[in-house]
Amino acid sequence: MLVETMITLRETLAALQAAKKVGLPVAVSFCCNDKLQLLSGEPLGDVIKQVERFHPLFIGVNCVSLDVATRTVNYLHG
Repeated sequence: MLVETMITLRETLAALQAAKKVGLPVAVSFCCNDKLQLLSGEPLGDVIKQVERFHPLFIGVNCVSLDVATRTVNYLHG
């Protein structure tokens, strides 16, 4: 299941829980601002900590500018 263009942690967790409940593998991508926050204002680092417990196939970013995408991917890469 591809959970994409997520902008809130609450909705992301609901989608990940639904995928887990039915036994589907899941991947997730976020839409972030230039401060590396979800559009709801939640810091990406805090969100990633919550999402990692679901062991997604990947965590990505989409529907953002090239600059924000590059910064986010660099952050995710560590």
